Amino acid sequence: MKKLLIILLLGISFSQEVLQTYPDGSPKVVGTVTETGLNGLIQQFYEDGTLGFEGIFKDNVGNGFSKTYYPNGQISEESIFKNGKRDGKSQTFHNNGQLRESGTYKNGLKVQKWFSYSKNGQISGESSYNGDYGYPEGPYTQYYNDGKIKRKGTSKYRPPGCEDCKGNLFSVGLNQEYYSNGQLRVEGRFKDDEEENTGVWKYFYENGQLRYLSDYTNNVYKKFYENGQIKEEGLMDDFTNKPIKSFFENGNIESERKYSNDRSPQGLWKYYSENGQLKKEETYKDGELIDSKEY
Repeated sequence: MKKLLIILLLGISFSQEVLQTYPDGSPKVVGTVTETGLNGLIQQFYEDGTLGFEGIFKDNVGNGFSKTYYPNGQISEESIFKNGKRDGKSQTFHNNGQLRESGTYKNGLKVQKWFSYSKNGQISGESSYNGDYGYPEGPYTQYYNDGKIKRKGTSKYRPPGCEDCKGNLFSVGLNQEYYSNGQLRVEGRFKDDEEENTGVWKYFYENGQLRYLSDYTNNVYKKFYENGQIKEEGLMDDFTNKPIKSFFENGNIESERKYSNDRSPQGLWKYYSENGQLKKEETYKDGELIDSKEY
């Protein structure tokens, strides 16, 4: 198996040309070491002689272009270094030669817009990066393998040290997710200071019909059949104030159910036939069924 050896050039005099070899005598590292360390072009090779790395060093740290290669000879990464840190345009590649990721570094951190790609060359993501931390912050887009949009949103990064925070990287603002056929799957907003749903969230069937609605402002939810008829409605919490109602696909009521705030059955439950006739009643107390009538 081809194997790239990462060579630590220690114990070698920093005043002479360097040529390290594999046991069979083939070149392993080629470059120059001076009194200040690695300087100039440094190259590392796989055991079969294929180039694995080349880059410019100054005073023992990367300063200039840097390229790494897969054992098959395809380029793996192409970057610019400054004082040992990536600084400038950078690209990584899949082992079939297709671009994998591209963007810009500043002082070793990702900044501005970054793009990622699948092995077939299709774009798979776009992200904005905060230059202060090197984490995604700002608008982002994710794609399916055929290039259609999968998800769009905005990310935000919170520096370490916040004791009450749920996480350092979270979504804010408008969030949209799509089916692979291009139809909207989910749409809603997160709060601007925490990844917590706010306002109205909508969930759709693959044919574009509304499937589920959560209204966090008014504390209500609604479920729908694929034909658009309402399937169920109720409160998302504080269940004591309003019964949950379920409906048949023809629009007639199917049941009315009440719960306590610990989600246990409570009070009078009613069940109806598909033609709208009452067919059964049940009475609950503290989660226990205490009476039942059929009609």
